[in-house]
Amino acid sequence: MKHCILIFLILLSGNISAQSWEQKVASSLAYIGKPIQQIEMIDSTGNDRSFDELKQQKTVIYFFASWCAPCFDSLKKIEELSANNEVKVNLIALALDNDKSAVQAMIERAGFTGAVWLATEGEKPLQERFFANAYQALPYTVVLDEELVLVEASYNVDLESQWAALLINEHSLEQIKSMY
Repeated sequence: MKHCILIFLILLSGNISAQSWEQKVASSLAYIGKPIQQIEMIDSTGNDRSFDELKQQKTVIYFFASWCAPCFDSLKKIEELSANNEVKVNLIALALDNDKSAVQAMIERAGFTGAVWLATEGEKPLQERFFANAYQALPYTVVLDEELVLVEASYNVDLESQWAALLINEHSLEQIKSMY
């Protein structure tokens, strides 16, 4: 009898866990179409930054971390692209990382010269599924409109042609997804 009760409790707890995971994903995705969540950030020189600075301009935010190999590759691609083309969309690379010196080393190795901001709480926004990042994964890209509304989000911007479509040709993430 004890075994049956134990098995029942294990199955029940697994069911509860699955439901709460689904609920967490759904509540995270519900941020699409709403103003971006505010967090504390600094730039690479230590100055405080705020999403409010991005009002009145369409902005792409590229979330990355020093431990993310695909993030390094994308930062290199973005830099090469911006060095040879006119980028028409504001781009912020935002590190969700606890190791600021590792972020700086990664930026230097990638040769990235664009705007880099760091979440002062490190990985916490990633762990809390902020910015509609339902699956807590990096790299991650969002698009904000001029009123700081999170319009789109994607995990799948990694090819140089996708970055060109997004930053130079001003395609939406949905258009890029259907192109590739």
